[in-house]
Amino acid sequence: MKKLLLAAAFAGASLGFAAQASSATLVGDAISGFAIFPNTTIEPTAEVSSPLTVTDDATDAFRFGEGDRFMIDVNASSVTLTYEFNATFFPVGAESSPGADDSCNCLLLAGLNFSDGSTISGLSIGTATGGFGSFDLATGAEFGTNALANFAFPASPTGLLATLLAGSNAAGGEYVLIDVGGLTLSDGDSLTLGFSTAGGGNVGAVPLPASAWLLIAGLGALGGLSRRRQRAAA
Repeated sequence: MKKLLLAAAFAGASLGFAAQASSATLVGDAISGFAIFPNTTIEPTAEVSSPLTVTDDATDAFRFGEGDRFMIDVNASSVTLTYEFNATFFPVGAESSPGADDSCNCLLLAGLNFSDGSTISGLSIGTATGGFGSFDLATGAEFGTNALANFAFPASPTGLLATLLAGSNAAGGEYVLIDVGGLTLSDGDSLTLGFSTAGGGNVGAVPLPASAWLLIAGLGALGGLSRRRQRAAA
């Protein structure tokens, strides 16, 4: 009896582990960063020389923004921005000419493709410190599925741009745009955004059949044992 109960418990734990392992993750994904201008007829400026491959540890980071003002750390299901420039009010970049009002105030992360094929369905703020405490998620961030179309990238990018935009097309190129213009930030201020996802196909999930069959067999045996005891008692 104890053995059967242990087998059933083990099977249930295996099922729980498998379900947990099937959740969406960015691990293994190649993500690129760009500076975005409010006037999208100006081609975005690449801020990194090669895509970042997410490994879900402290090495998933690159500096980003005018003068490397930000450290971006990308983990399995979140992105953390840390301001690393000891200055205050700014748009991130500089105007192309005095009074042009085309300074860069947005950071674009392109190629956010989840392992199970799901897409971003929502954003949430995990933590916000310092000047990021006034960050308005509703107006300060957006997400979508086609960075190429939405941010004036050339239709057929070549060279470095092609490398950085790999995986950022309509078929699977999730992006997140973060507007930091107007924030008064100090060195060390940070913002962590989390993702919710929808429509995944559970690609790469831990297979269920073995544990499922073990659970069914254990429960069936317990049921049979119970019926035998009822007959014996009768």
